Amino acid sequence: MREMGESVGGAEPIVPDDTELTWALERPCPECGLAAGAIPAGEITARVTAYTAPWCQVLTRPDVWQPPHPATISLGRSGLHDLARHLWDVGVEVS
Repeated sequence: MREMGESVGGAEPIVPDDTELTWALERPCPECGLAAGAIPAGEITARVTAYTAPWCQVLTRPDVWQPPHPATISLGRSGLHDLARHLWDVGVEVS
C-alpha cells in the first residue's frame, strides 16, 4: 500500500487529505445544510441505525478507503459525509 504523497512506478502521488472537519459541530455544512451540533443526543442512535444498513456492503469493499483518483476522496470518506448529511434527512422524515 502506498503512503500519502508517495509516487510508485510513475503513478501520480496520493494527495493528502488534511481537511479539518470538527467545525461541523459548531456550524451548519455550507454544502448540505446539516447542523450536526443541533441533533438531539437522544435521536442519534435511531438515526445512525436507520441509515447505516446499506453501508455494510460499501464498507466491506477492499478499496473502500482508496481514492479513485488523487484529487478525489474515497468511498469511505465520502460515505462518512453522506452519513452525517442523511442522518439529518432521516430524522426529518421519521419525525
